[in-house]
Amino acid sequence: MAVLTALVVEEHVSAALRPGADVFLLKDMAPEQLVHAVRTLASGGGVLAPVVGRQVIDGYLATRGGRDGSGLLAAVG
Repeated sequence: MAVLTALVVEEHVSAALRPGADVFLLKDMAPEQLVHAVRTLASGGGVLAPVVGRQVIDGYLATRGGRDGSGLLAAVG
């Protein structure tokens, strides 16, 4: 299942991903990004618009207590 929308609302993202959306894109994405997403979906992959991916990561981290600061970037920075 693919979702193409103009709005990124957390509830909409969750409502689409829970039942199995493989693609969640925004209408203002560049045409080449949309073509890439269609090809990725056709080959069995999944694609999230960058802002949606960030929401998914932030949501995951929030449920897991956040980052622990022990990653490579924490050691370098």
